[in-house]
Amino acid sequence: MLARQIVIGTGMAVVFPLLAYYGVATVSSPPSFQEIYGNLPPLAPNATQEELSARSELVRQRQQSFNQRAEAFSRILIMVATPLGSRPCSSAPICRKGISPPA
Repeated sequence: MLARQIVIGTGMAVVFPLLAYYGVATVSSPPSFQEIYGNLPPLAPNATQEELSARSELVRQRQQSFNQRAEAFSRILIMVATPLGSRPCSSAPICRKGISPPA
């Protein structure tokens, strides 16, 4: 009996985050690294300082764009997953026994 509870609990711990992630990803697509960065052409071995600084600025802009999109997706994911994962104390078995949960 205990083994079954452990297997079910582990299964829920694995399946629930996947359910939340793919549910949100269906409505709001997560940022794609390849879509934002794409294929940057390689620099020549004898690249000038201007070319290096231009490349550095381009990479910085793309990284900032990716971070903004990832932050927006994460915000939506948290807003969806948090209410699904929380439950009121009155339904928790420990609260029905009159034992307060640890703070």
